Amino acid sequence: MWSHIAAHRPTGLPLTGSATVSFTLDRSGRVTETSVSTSSGIAMLDRAALRALRAASPCPPPPADWADADLHFSIAVNFGQ
Repeated sequence: MWSHIAAHRPTGLPLTGSATVSFTLDRSGRVTETSVSTSSGIAMLDRAALRALRAASPCPPPPADWADADLHFSIAVNFGQ
């Protein structure tokens, strides 16, 4: 999943940093809720991390045997690293 989301990061940003985003998937793999759980300290990178997450939707659907509680994720989105 990380590589799927990372492929949607904007390129060419002249900044370096990492923002951790939290999100929820529905059963089809669509991102339904997003938030920045740990800021990069740079608002532009935080917004870019959320945009990358939304652009990656839909993600591959989760396994059918996962409980709904397992559909909440946090992932670091790195820029310039």
